[in-house]
Amino acid sequence: MFEDMPEIITLKNGLRIIYKEALGTQTTQCGFVINTGARDDGDFPGLAHCFEHMLFKGTTKRNATQVLKRLEVVGGELNAFTGKDLTTVYAHVLSIHFKRATELLADIVLNSSFKEKELAREKKVIKEEINLYLDTPEENIFDEFQKLQYPHHPMGYNILGDEESLQTIDSPTLREFWKKFYHPKNMAYVVISNIPFKQVVRACKFMETWENGEFYKPDRAEPGKDVRFSKVVETEFNQVYACLGAESYPYHHPKKEAMMLLNNILGGPGMNSRLNLAVREKHGLTYQIDSSYTAYDDCALFYITFSTEEKHLKKTLKLIEKELQLLIDTPLTKYQLQQAKNQFHGQLQLAEESKTSLLVYYGKSSLKYNSIEGLDELLAKVSIVTIEELQAVAQQMLQFNKLNTLIFKPSK
Repeated sequence: MFEDMPEIITLKNGLRIIYKEALGTQTTQCGFVINTGARDDGDFPGLAHCFEHMLFKGTTKRNATQVLKRLEVVGGELNAFTGKDLTTVYAHVLSIHFKRATELLADIVLNSSFKEKELAREKKVIKEEINLYLDTPEENIFDEFQKLQYPHHPMGYNILGDEESLQTIDSPTLREFWKKFYHPKNMAYVVISNIPFKQVVRACKFMETWENGEFYKPDRAEPGKDVRFSKVVETEFNQVYACLGAESYPYHHPKKEAMMLLNNILGGPGMNSRLNLAVREKHGLTYQIDSSYTAYDDCALFYITFSTEEKHLKKTLKLIEKELQLLIDTPLTKYQLQQAKNQFHGQLQLAEESKTSLLVYYGKSSLKYNSIEGLDELLAKVSIVTIEELQAVAQQMLQFNKLNTLIFKPSK
């Protein structure tokens, strides 16, 4: 979300090249953003994530070791991650090695071999990743919450999958996934660099000849939203972990900006969030408590997460309910609203410094919405949110008795 908008060209095969000049640096962040993720797993939960892993396990001209060493020998980094609706494969290098990074990224995205031997070995790695995740309740509880919120729908799948589903994935399944989703029209190559735009375009021209058959836009069914649940799960963890949440406004909803601001006031990253002040600072009942708002094309979640000792659970929930009710019943003053906007604006401007976040944002916006909203535009929308609009959103979204709940409770 830079104030100065990026430049975009579309190659003949439909691949978007998105460029943002970054002055005062000698490094380049570049990578592919692909419009596919865990919600496209179909009958194979964890497929998109497994596919992402296999991109690093050899191509038609490089083995796995050669892939991993190609940038590291010049001090660069190669990485990737899978989300619900996006996959990102990217590199961070000194700008003098931009062509090397681009050639490697194109090779692993366009020419991965998906050998059964490498797949069998990588499944063991993913199994360990799943086990690590199961031992991390802060992450595990939200994934379990999504499974309950979106039952029998890919939006509720754990991105990692599970051991059972992992064993059903084979090389033909991976190749079919590549054929279906890794089409140039379904991808963007984003470059944030001090290298001139014309030079970047020349370095990317070789990708123009790449074709992958006919393009089919991802067919995504909208998840059901009228789901109610309250569940307690006994665990081996020492503390109680809790997640409370509900369906919220999708990405293009006119109340999105008000919801973003409200969430920031309630439990955003600032230490002065209302939940943090009430539960941690005043009563010392938790190490961390926060709220989040995550919006997708056709659905969104607002949720609160925290951990505490079991004996403090009821009190913590009462304090949360009190803070929610306060925002519902009591309008912010003009001064409080302006303070909240100033804080949110500052956080957004600081977020510009994260090149990885910008890379994903540019790619996602271009692929999904065919436009990129600038920082000025977003800040302008936030700046006109009124006290009445904020309270109306609170009245709709913060009703404590309408929040679904999932609690991990120590077994006796």
